[in-house]
Amino acid sequence: MERNRLSGLENIRQARLKSSDNRSVQEALQTELERLKNILGLGYEVQVQWHPGQARLVKGRRVDEYVDGDVINIYCVDPHRAHELLRHGFMEWLGNRLTRPYRILLNKIIEAYEDVQYTVKEEVVDALAGLLLKASRNETKRRRPPKK
Repeated sequence: MERNRLSGLENIRQARLKSSDNRSVQEALQTELERLKNILGLGYEVQVQWHPGQARLVKGRRVDEYVDGDVINIYCVDPHRAHELLRHGFMEWLGNRLTRPYRILLNKIIEAYEDVQYTVKEEVVDALAGLLLKASRNETKRRRPPKK
């Protein structure tokens, strides 16, 4: 019983050390991000979050880094790899910033096109429904027996 209690205390101690290590890696990543921001003079709104051991799926594939708006999320466990991914994520954030106006424009064009197409489709559906109604009335008239 004493051994189990000591084992439990050791697990608690290891968890605290790990939590402390995670905080120090998070702080190191934040410091590196601030350095990158200062070098480029851009991206002061960007944040980094380290989620060691968690998984993120994008289009069915597991990723180690994902940029979500102004947050660079890093999922790998290795701190050295996390720093590499931070630099990659920051460059990706910059690229997203460059392409954002085009994505907005394209989405607006698609939205306008869908509105026009919806109107055209409704007109066609209404016309076809009218033809179907006329055809069914004519069919009904032909099926009626002649009046005596």
